[in-house]
Amino acid sequence: MKYTFIGAGSPNFTTKFVGDILLEKDLKDTNIQLMDINPEKLELMHKIIQNMIDNNDCEASVSATTDRRKALKDSDVVIATIRSGEYKHINGDSSIPKEFGMRQTVADTNGPGGAFYALRNVIVLQDICKDMEDVCPDALFLNYTNPMAINMSVLQRFSPIESLGLCHSVQGTLRKLSEILDIPQEEVTYLCGGVNHTAWFWRFEYQDQDMYPKLHELIQDKEIFDKDPVRFDLMKRFHYFPTESSKHHSEYHPYYIKNDEECDRLNINKFVNFKTNLEDGEFERERMKELREMAGREKFIIEKRSREYLSGIIKGYVLDEPVRVYGSILNDGLVDNLPSNCAVEVPIYVDRNGFNPTPLGVMPGGAGARTAAVGNFQVLVAEGILQKNLKFIREAILVDPNTSATLQVDEIEKMTDALIERNKPFLDGFIDPRI
Repeated sequence: MKYTFIGAGSPNFTTKFVGDILLEKDLKDTNIQLMDINPEKLELMHKIIQNMIDNNDCEASVSATTDRRKALKDSDVVIATIRSGEYKHINGDSSIPKEFGMRQTVADTNGPGGAFYALRNVIVLQDICKDMEDVCPDALFLNYTNPMAINMSVLQRFSPIESLGLCHSVQGTLRKLSEILDIPQEEVTYLCGGVNHTAWFWRFEYQDQDMYPKLHELIQDKEIFDKDPVRFDLMKRFHYFPTESSKHHSEYHPYYIKNDEECDRLNINKFVNFKTNLEDGEFERERMKELREMAGREKFIIEKRSREYLSGIIKGYVLDEPVRVYGSILNDGLVDNLPSNCAVEVPIYVDRNGFNPTPLGVMPGGAGARTAAVGNFQVLVAEGILQKNLKFIREAILVDPNTSATLQVDEIEKMTDALIERNKPFLDGFIDPRI
C-alpha cells in the first residue's frame, strides 16, 4: 500500500501520521511517499521517517520527491497537509483587517482571513485532485488542510475523487470535557455535529447519565470557567459545548472581540495578542529548527499512537475493519438546518466501501442557528472559488458574523479591496464584477 503525503515537511503532522501507520502491524507492504516543494524540509523529513522505520521494527519503505505527479502515481491513500502563500499573504490575512479596526484571533477558518486562506489553499488542493484523477483515480484523499469546511465544500463538488476532511477538534474536546468531569473518556457516549471548528456536542453521557447538568454546575467555579472561557460562555448561552478552542471561537461569533470590555470579561488577551504579528520568516525558522532537532535524534522511537483518525481510517478501508470517525463531508441531507452545499462534520463509518456518513436530522436550538450563520459564510466563499467570481467572496465577508458586528459596510468593502490586492497572484482567471 502506498501512502502519499503532500506537504510532507510539516514536523508535527507527518511524523505523527506516519508513526500511527507504522504502529499498525496488520498493515503490510507499507510504502511511505513524501512530497514537499521545499527540498530542505523534504530531505530532513526523509531522514526522520527512515529513522522511525529503522528503530521501530517496521516492515516499510520511504521515498521522497518534489514532483507531485510522480509522488501521486499509483497511490492508495493521499494525505494533504499544505499551506499556500508567502509570509506577506498569510500575515496579511490578519494585519490588513487589523488596519481597519477588526480583530481576528487565528484567521484560518472564517472571516476575511479564512476566506483568503481558503482561496490560496484550495486552488492547490484542486490541482492535487486533478492529478489524482490522472494517476491514482481510485485513491482515497484525506485532507488535513484548513479551512476545512470551505476546502471540502469545494473539493467534493469539484472532483469525483473520494475525499474526506479530517481534524482533531472532536477528539480534543472529548478529552477536555472528560478531564473536567473526571470521568474515563473511553466510557463516554456522545454525539457531535455541525461544521468543522463549529461542531457542538449534542449529547454527552456517562453511565447513561446526561453530563450537561454537571458541566453547567462545574463552571460556576471561576477557576474551571477560565480554563476555556469563550466556549463555556457559549455553553451557558446555548446549552451545548462546541469543539475547537476559545481562541478560535472568539472570532467565529459576533460577540466576543469587537470591543475591549468583552475581551477583558473573558480574559481573551491571555491567549491572543492583538497588538503584534509574527515577524517575517519567524514561523518558518521555528519549523526548520524543529525539523533539524528531530532529524538529529539518534533513535526516533514511536511511543504510542496519537489521537488522530488517520490510521484507523486506513485499517477500516484496507482491512475492512469498520471504524467510526468524525469528518467533514458535503451536506447531502445529513444536517437538515445547515446549508446543503456546506461541508458538515458528522459521524462517519469507514470500511472497504469508503465513507458512510450518519444523517443527524435537525441541529438543536441556537447552536444550530449560530452554526448556520458560519455555514452560510463558508458556502459563499466556496461558491466564489468554484465560479472564480469575487462577488461571492465579497458577499461572504459582508455576512461574516464577526466582521459585520465590527465594521461598517463601506469599511468592509475597502478592507476586502485591500485583501484582494494583496492576493492578486492567486486570482488568475477570477472575475470581479465591481471593477
